[in-house]
Amino acid sequence: MTVPAPLCTDRRAPSGCAPPALSFAAARALLDTFGPVDGMERIRPEQAAGRVLAESVLAARDTPVRDLAAMDGFAIAAATPGPRRIFRVEGRSLPGGPPPPPLPPGGACRVTTGAPLPANAAQVVIDERAVRSGSTVALAVAPGDKPHVRRRASDFAAGEAVLAAGMQLTPAALVTAVASAADAVVVRRRPRVAILATGDELPGTGSALSGANGIPDSVTPALAAMIAAAGAAPAAICHLPDERGAIERALAAHLGPRGETQRADAVVITGGASRGDRDFARQGAAEAGAQTIFAGVAMKPGKPVWCAQLDGRPIVGLPGNPTAALTVARLFLQPLIGRLSGRDAAREEAWTALPLARAIPANGPREAFLLATFANGHVSLAQRQDASGQRAIALATHLVRRAPGALPAPAGTTVEALRI
Repeated sequence: MTVPAPLCTDRRAPSGCAPPALSFAAARALLDTFGPVDGMERIRPEQAAGRVLAESVLAARDTPVRDLAAMDGFAIAAATPGPRRIFRVEGRSLPGGPPPPPLPPGGACRVTTGAPLPANAAQVVIDERAVRSGSTVALAVAPGDKPHVRRRASDFAAGEAVLAAGMQLTPAALVTAVASAADAVVVRRRPRVAILATGDELPGTGSALSGANGIPDSVTPALAAMIAAAGAAPAAICHLPDERGAIERALAAHLGPRGETQRADAVVITGGASRGDRDFARQGAAEAGAQTIFAGVAMKPGKPVWCAQLDGRPIVGLPGNPTAALTVARLFLQPLIGRLSGRDAAREEAWTALPLARAIPANGPREAFLLATFANGHVSLAQRQDASGQRAIALATHLVRRAPGALPAPAGTTVEALRI
C-alpha cells in the first residue's frame, strides 16, 4: 500500500502542526495517494460481485463453443441467388442439443436462436423470409446478405484474456466472467475497517438509555452499512469512553502488527474531533504513534475532519454529529475504501451537473456540501441543513457542492451534485 507523506510528524502537538483548514480538493488529493491493501483470494465468479480482479480472467473455452443460429429460421448450406428456392427440411436443432448432421444437397435444418448448426451450414434463412409447407420450405424472398450465424469463438477464444486485472466485477463484468467458464477468479482481498465510536453519551446500539442523558448511536450502524456497501469488511465496532488513553489503547488493538488476520487495514473514529475539553481523538491517535496527514478542512459540514496514518494504514476522524459524519464519510471514507480495494477512485465520486428546482442563497466562506433531493430532472436543497440532524439525510438523494462565497443562484442554475 502506498501512503501519502504526512503534513505533521510532531506526535506531541497534533492540533498545532498541520496547516489550518485545507481545501476539500487538497485534503482529498492526500487521501487519493493511498494504494490497495495487500492480499488476494481465489473464489467462484458467482461470489465475486463488486470485487476487484487481482489477475486477468482467461477464457477456459471458445465462446460460442460452436457455430450457433443467431435467429429462428432454417439453416442452409449455401446462399441462393433468387426467391422461391425450395429445400427439404432434414430435421431440427434446439439450444443445448447436439449438433445436427451435415446438410445433404438441397436440404435445410429447422433451427431456433442459440441452436447448434450443421457443420456445413452457411447461413440461417430467418422465418420472415421463408414459407414452410410440410417437409419443405421455400424462400419467399432472397435470403439477404446477413448470415444470422454466431461463429465459433466469435466472442472470445480459449486462453484469451477477457477481463483485465484491476477491473471491478460489476454486474456487466460478471456476465463475461461467468461466460468465460473459468472455475475461479483471483480478486483483491477486502480491506478491513474498524469503527471506534467515542462519547460517554453513546450507550451503544440497542442498549437501554440512561434516562434523558444517553442517546442512541445512530452513526455507527450507518457507517458499518456504508463500509460494507463500499466493498470493505467491518473489522470491529467499539464504543469508547471520553477519557484520555482510550483511543491509544484501541488503536494498538486494531492497528497492531501486520500479518495478524484480525487486525484492521483502516480505522474510522467518530466524535472527539473538535477542540473541547473531552475531545481526545486526534491526541489519542498521536500518542499511539500516528502521523497527521491533515487536520481540519474548510468545508461545511465537517470542518473538524482529520486523517492520520499509523504503520501505513489510514485513520479517518469524523465529526460526531450524524449528518456531518455521514456527509464527510461519503466524501472521504467511501472513496478511500475504493482506493484500498483497488478500484478507480474516479468512480467513487462522480459529480454531475444538475439544474436547481428553486433559487438558493449565497454561500459562506467555506465550501458547502448541502443535502438535496432529485425529482423531475432537478435538485432541491433540503430546508434544514443541520449537522446534527437525523431526519433530512434519510430523505436526501444528493449532495450539492457550493464554492466558497458563491453568489445566490436562481432556479434553473446548474450545480454540481453527487449521489449519496
